[in-house]
Amino acid sequence: PKADAPAKEEVQPSNIGEMLTMGSFDANLRLAHESSDVENNGTDTGEGLSLSSYLGYRSAELGGVSFYVQAHNNTNFIEDFNDGIGGGDASYDGIANTEVTSIHQAYLDLSLIPDTKIRLGRHEVLLDDVRFFGNVGWRTTTQTFDGVTLTNKSLSDTTITLGLYNKVNTIFD
Repeated sequence: PKADAPAKEEVQPSNIGEMLTMGSFDANLRLAHESSDVENNGTDTGEGLSLSSYLGYRSAELGGVSFYVQAHNNTNFIEDFNDGIGGGDASYDGIANTEVTSIHQAYLDLSLIPDTKIRLGRHEVLLDDVRFFGNVGWRTTTQTFDGVTLTNKSLSDTTITLGLYNKVNTIFD
């Protein structure tokens, strides 16, 4: 669009029905091949081919409230590996790709205070470059946290994040 063109006014839902119908779906499919060859450990080279699928729905925001729900499935097509939790074949090297179907994320977002969001439920938490705290996004099954996260951006160039979690859903869950 042209720089001087008037901005489109975003239509906001006025009731729960519109909150649902004005929401959006998302999908992420990732085909991955992985191998593991640990020398001199008495096992064969591990090899895996898997399809990781994430399907989600995000509602529109109504009065500062919205929600998101996301299902996840990981299917292994080649499973010549030991998954580390009793699955696969112990004669192969380990690869952490368990087969799973689950509700990956299900949370409520509250944006009732300016520059502040409160997220309640099961969700991914990504801090900074995710080096020390995050979703382990390079794995076929990512990590989530059950709890509450408060994020505030009212100070210039500053994000304050507070979280309280009662469960970590790891890449093996």
